[in-house]
Amino acid sequence: MAYNQLDRHNFSQSTLRTQSVWSDALGRDGGMYTNFFYSSIKGIGKETDVTRRDPSTVLKIDGKYYVWYTRRSTKYKVRQELNLDSDADLDWEIPRFDWDLSEIYYATSEDGFSWIEQGVSARRGPKDQFDGRSVFTPDVLMSNGKYFLYYQAVDHPYGTRTRNVVGMSWSESPDGPWNRFPEPVLKPGRSGEWMGSDDTNHVNYYGAWDSHKVHDPFILCRDGKYWLYYKGQPMGWGSDYCSGIGWGVAIADSPYGPFEKYSGNPVTNSGHETCLFPWGTGILAICNHDGPEKDTIQYSEDGLNFEVVSHVNLPPCAPGPFCADSYSNTKDGRGITWGLAHIATEETKSGNSYIIRFDCNLSKDVHRKGFRSTNIRMPESTYFSPDFEYDTKDKYSYDLEPLQKQKKKICRCGFEQINSDSRVCGRCGDVIVFWSSDNSDRDYPLVPNMAVKDTKLSNAMKRVYSTYGYSKDKESPFYSGFKYRHVHGLGKEVGVSRRDPSKIIRYADSYYVWYTRRETVKPALFGGQNQIQDADHAQQSWDQPLTDWDLAEIWCASSEDGVHWEELGMAISRGDEHSYFGRSVCTPDIIAVDGRFYLFFQAIETPYLTRSRNSIGLAVSDTPIGPWRIKQNPVLLPGKSGIWHGDGDDNVVLEPGDWDSHKVHDPYILFWNDKYWLYYKGRPMGCNDSGHRYEGLGWGVAVSDKPEGPYIKSSYNPVTNSGHETFLYPLGKGVVAITSLEGPEMNTVQYSEDGINFKVVGKLSLPPVAAGPYIDYEHDQNKIGQGVEWGLSHINHDENGRLDNSYLVRFDCNLGAKGDRKGFYRPWNFRYPASAYLRSSCSLSSDMRQEAMAVSQIYDRDTEDFVGNWDQ
Repeated sequence: MAYNQLDRHNFSQSTLRTQSVWSDALGRDGGMYTNFFYSSIKGIGKETDVTRRDPSTVLKIDGKYYVWYTRRSTKYKVRQELNLDSDADLDWEIPRFDWDLSEIYYATSEDGFSWIEQGVSARRGPKDQFDGRSVFTPDVLMSNGKYFLYYQAVDHPYGTRTRNVVGMSWSESPDGPWNRFPEPVLKPGRSGEWMGSDDTNHVNYYGAWDSHKVHDPFILCRDGKYWLYYKGQPMGWGSDYCSGIGWGVAIADSPYGPFEKYSGNPVTNSGHETCLFPWGTGILAICNHDGPEKDTIQYSEDGLNFEVVSHVNLPPCAPGPFCADSYSNTKDGRGITWGLAHIATEETKSGNSYIIRFDCNLSKDVHRKGFRSTNIRMPESTYFSPDFEYDTKDKYSYDLEPLQKQKKKICRCGFEQINSDSRVCGRCGDVIVFWSSDNSDRDYPLVPNMAVKDTKLSNAMKRVYSTYGYSKDKESPFYSGFKYRHVHGLGKEVGVSRRDPSKIIRYADSYYVWYTRRETVKPALFGGQNQIQDADHAQQSWDQPLTDWDLAEIWCASSEDGVHWEELGMAISRGDEHSYFGRSVCTPDIIAVDGRFYLFFQAIETPYLTRSRNSIGLAVSDTPIGPWRIKQNPVLLPGKSGIWHGDGDDNVVLEPGDWDSHKVHDPYILFWNDKYWLYYKGRPMGCNDSGHRYEGLGWGVAVSDKPEGPYIKSSYNPVTNSGHETFLYPLGKGVVAITSLEGPEMNTVQYSEDGINFKVVGKLSLPPVAAGPYIDYEHDQNKIGQGVEWGLSHINHDENGRLDNSYLVRFDCNLGAKGDRKGFYRPWNFRYPASAYLRSSCSLSSDMRQEAMAVSQIYDRDTEDFVGNWDQ
C-alpha cells in the first residue's frame, strides 16, 4: 500500500529521496536492503591463542565449500597486550598486530557451519623479501582451471611507516601446493614525505590517497578482465588534514598482472574491509565501519561509480561472501545469502580474532523472511564497551596536534579563524565543511587543497568534495563518536522505568531534565503499541502496563554537574479516564521562554489499543518544579484519518490517511529563526502491517509565533523519512537532525538551512536512543547555533532482548560549534563488541539455521570458473 497524495504540491527533499533514491531498495522483496544475522561456527571459530580472521570469498568446488583466511599462532601475544613500547625494536617472536607473523590457511565444509582446517596455503616469503614478515587478508580467484590467492604482505621490520603491498600465490588445485609469485602485484601510490626520522605518522606532505598501504585485496572478473579492488591508506593517517578511507580498483588482462590502477580512484569514500559481488549488470558493495558513508550497501553499474542504495545495521566485519558467479564474467549477478566474517581484536580489544558466519537477504533468487526489520536495538553492554564507554583519560595515539601546522581556516565568506577547531564561521554562521588555508609560508604539514580536483573523480569522491569535506572525519562538523556513562540518581532501578529524557536546560546554576517514569509491580506486556491487539479490552487493567511507557508519569530531576542527579518528583500525572491523557503521559520536551516553562508531552487516552490515536499535550509553569497547568486540549493532533479494515484491534487498513494519521509523538521544541518549531514523529494508520515498513515513517514540524501555539503543520511534512525518537539542534545558521534506528536514512546526520529540507551529510556509530541534549540557548542567542556536546538518553535492551525497565545514561560527543573535545575520533572508526553480533536479536535462530541450510541446498551452485584470454 502506498501513499498517493497526488493533491499535494509540496514535498520535502527527504520525501523526494524516498520516492527516487530509495524506491528500489524499499519497494520489492529481495531488494538491496537486509538485516545481518550471525552464527558461531565449528572448526575455525574461537580458540585460545589462535587468531583466525579476514576470510576470503567462499568457493564451492565439487559440492564442498572452501575458504582461505589469516591465521596466527605465536608464542607471545601482540605487543599492545604485553604493554610493550610500539617503537621498540621488533623481533621475530612478538607480533606487533594481530595479523603480524601470520600465514594464509584454508578450511573446508559440507554445510557452511562446520569447518575442517586443512592447513597452510601461502607461507611467508624469505625474511629479507617484501612478504618476509607476514602475509594476511587474502582473497581467492578461480580462472582457467587455476587458483590464485591475493593477500596483503609486509616486510621486516614492521613499523608504523612500513609500506604494505599485495602479493600473490597460485596453484593447480584448491588444496595446493601453492607457488609464490616473486614480486608484489600491487604497490602503494605516489609517496609523500615523512617528517623527521622517527617511526611516527607525522608527515611533511601526504602523497597519493594510497601512498602508505594497499591492503584488503578483493578480486572479481568483469568485462573479460580481472578487477582487483583494494583499500588504500595514505601516509600521515590520523593527522588533521589526512584524507579519508576509500577503496580503489586495479584492472588486468591476466591474474598475474600487470594491474593498472583506475585513474579515478578511490571509487568509494567509505568502508573498511572490501566486500563486493555481482548484482544484475553491476556490482554491490558492503561498506562497513569507516567513512561518511559507512554501514551502507552501494551499487555501481560500471564497477567504478558507486551510489548508496541502503543504510544497514551492523554489517559484517571483513566479510567473505559465498558468491558462485564472482568470476563468471556475468551480466546477471544473482547476489548472496551468506558468507563468513570475523570478530577481531579490534572488537574484543584482547585475545585472538575468530571467524563467524553471517546470513543476509541480498539475493535475486530467494526472499528470506525475517531479514527486513528495522529499529534494531543494541544491548546495554555495547554502550559500555571499550570504544563507547566514556573515559576522562581517553585520548587516541593518533592525536598528533603537537606537531601540526597552526590551523588557519578561511570560510567561503573570507573570514579567517586562526588556530581554531571551530566548525562554525564566527562571521556568517556557515557550518564549515570546506575551508582553505594558505601554504605560502611552507610550514609543514602542507594542507591539501579542498577545492575540487581537475582530475578524473569517481562519484564517491565527487560527494566528498560536494558534501562531506576532504579531510577525514576528525575535521567534520557532522561527525563525532559517542561516549556513554552511568549517571547517579536516574540509573537502573528494580521496578522503575525511566526513559525518553527531554532536552536539558540550565536555570539558576542547575541543570534540569524531564522524563517518562513508570513504577509498576508488573513489567510491560508488549514492546510497542502495534502488538497490543486488545479489542475486547481484556488487558486494560490499571496495574498491568501494556508498553514500557504505559501507565507512566512525567518527572523532573536536577543536577549540578550533569552526572549526579536528584529526582525532584512528579511534574505531570495522568488525567481522568475521559481526558485525552487518561492512560499515560510520556516522552516530554521542554523550552523556557521569559521565565516561563513549557512542557510538551505525548498523551495516550484510555483504553490503550493498537488503534488508539496519540496526541501531543502542553503544560505550563512559572518554575521548573511546578505546579504545572495542563492545557485542556492537545496542541497537536494526528492528521486526516484513514479507514480501518474491520472492527478488530489490528493495524490493517483500507486507506491509511495522512502520513501522521495514527499517532503524533516524540515532541521536540526549538526556538529558531524567531519562531517556535515543534518537531514530532508521525505514524500513519496501518504502518508496519498494511504496507512497507518505511511508508510514512518520519518527522514532521509544526510552527508557531508563540510557545503555547497555535501550531500549524508544514505543508512539506514529513521533513525526514527516517529517525525513531526526535533529536535536533541548531548549528551555525541551520538545524542538524540525528535520524537514528529507523528508515532508509537511519543513523545519518542531516542538515537543513531552512528547517524543512534536510540533506544527509554524514553517518554515526551508536547514536543515543531518545536523546535529550543540553542546548545552550543563552549562548546561542537564536543567531549562531552552538551544537551539542552532551545530554541524556535511555537504554532498554540487553543481550537477551527488551529489559523490564529502561534507565537513563549520559552521552558525550563532539558535535559542538567549538569542535575542540578530544577522544571522540579515531581513524579506524569505533567498533562494536562481540556481544553486539551474537546477541539474541542478531543471532541466527535454530529455525533460521534450518532455513539457511535449505536455501543453500537449493541455490548454492558450484563456483563458476572464468576462462580468461591469457597465456597459462
